[in-house]
This record gives sequence, C-alpha cells and structure tokens, in this order.
Amino acid sequence: PFVLFGDRLISTLTNDKLTAAWVFLAPWFVLVLLQSSGKAATGVLYATGVASTVAKLGLLTNGVAIASLVVLVPVFGAAGAPMALLFQALVFRVALQIIARRRVAIPFQDWGAVLACALVTALFFLRRHVAESPESLLLLLVATELLCVVVGGRIIVTVAPLLLRTRARSA
Repeated sequence: PFVLFGDRLISTLTNDKLTAAWVFLAPWFVLVLLQSSGKAATGVLYATGVASTVAKLGLLTNGVAIASLVVLVPVFGAAGAPMALLFQALVFRVALQIIARRRVAIPFQDWGAVLACALVTALFFLRRHVAESPESLLLLLVATELLCVVVGGRIIVTVAPLLLRTRARSA
C-alpha cells in the first residue's frame, strides 16, 4: 500500500511539502528486505567460529557504499544515495552467501525476500508509469494482496507438514 499510495500519504503527512519523496519508499522497502535476509549464512559463519568475517565484510561493503555514493550521487542526484545503499546491501548479502557456502553446504533460504523485492519493484514501476487513477491503484492493491494470500497459503500448505514432521522426529 505504501508503494502504491505513498504519494498521497506523504502529501497528507507533510501538508504537500515532501510529496515528491514518495519515490524513495520503494527503494527503502527493498533495502529493509535485503537487510533482513542472509540470516542463515550469518548463522553459519558465527557457528563455525569466523564471526569476525561478518564484521570485516560489513566494513568492506561500507567502503563499497561510500565509493558508490561518490559515483552515483553526481550522476543521479538524490536518487544515487538509495542506489548506493542498495548496491552495498546486495554486495554484502552475495558475499555473505559465498563465504558461508565455502564452509558449509547451505540452501538458499531468502527466496521470500527476493520475491518481495521483485514485487515491490514491479509495483513501483506500475505505479510510476502505468497506474495513475485511484481506482486502478486500488485494483492493483487488491490483486497484489490476493496474490500474496494465494502464494502464502501455498507456502504454508507445503512447509507446515515438513515442519511438523521435523518436530515429531526431534521430540
């Protein structure tokens, strides 16, 4: 809803002063999703005794963010800042996966975050370039919510029995 109706929300909250800032909502949501991913890989690195690698990787990718800011902000203006942060988060998560998989074979568990990032990005582009009227935005919101309910239901139906079997074995 914030990606689709963010301009109206920000306009209401700021008395039409910062309405143009709605374009930063989608990158912010994607950034939050990226930052909440990679937990399994981080856990592997902590469990295998190389927790300092996570800190070093964080520092290194902060350097990537600063270098990206220097390059992207002059080219894209204010939009370069979220682009640099997204690039840093992506580099950090990919490097984290690579380093963790060198230690232990772990499956990729962040498909939910990847799909959510794709959904937020698609909704942003639809909102920005296609859907203008409140009716079309509301229809898009309802369709998106129904899609999430159907996909979420399928995931629950698929994963719940596996979790119950795993719990029964460990008990």
